[in-house]
Amino acid sequence: MENWLNPGLIFSGATVAVALRDSSDTDVLLEKSIIYQEKFNAKTVLLNPKRFDYSSSEIRKRVSDGLCIDFFVPKAVSDYIKNERLYTE
Repeated sequence: MENWLNPGLIFSGATVAVALRDSSDTDVLLEKSIIYQEKFNAKTVLLNPKRFDYSSSEIRKRVSDGLCIDFFVPKAVSDYIKNERLYTE
């Protein structure tokens, strides 16, 4: 999250859901969550500790390659990406 463009703006307008991926550690994620709360007044939610082995970059790549993302994101998100033609250029 520290590499995001304008993380303060994102955190000010949203609660960010955090999920474990391949080498993620729950304790590290909780610690980072506290840091972001202090630094950005962030609201974060740790999702079920089931690991997700894909990233937002991979989802954007799937969209740009014309592949389905329905199993990676909620239907509303998939619909929004399709309707707004995000990541297609």
